[in-house]
Amino acid sequence: MDEQNYQNHRKIDPMFHRGLSLLTLVTLILSVIYIVQNIESQILLSLVILTMVLTIILMAMMLRFYVLKLQDRIIRNEENFRCYRLTKRDFTQNAGNDIKNIHLYHCPNNCAPTP
Repeated sequence: MDEQNYQNHRKIDPMFHRGLSLLTLVTLILSVIYIVQNIESQILLSLVILTMVLTIILMAMMLRFYVLKLQDRIIRNEENFRCYRLTKRDFTQNAGNDIKNIHLYHCPNNCAPTP
């Protein structure tokens, strides 16, 4: 497994970052133009379209936030597992009782203390 750093960690998903973001932006602009042009004749339809577009934008943002929360959760579980492999104790127990063992995450396997 390659060493993880910022350059190989960050990733732009073209379908999400360019496709979905651009599509929602264009849809928002078109819905605002539709509202301005039809403000007197079709106010209800204009508001429904704007509400739908704002809902789609909110859903896209929440989708991204949920993915980031899941990634954080996976990283915490991986840290817990690595700490367990090195110390044979749970990371949550170490964090509460023995703060000095937190550095073991950055320690190579051969420098871990034996229990």
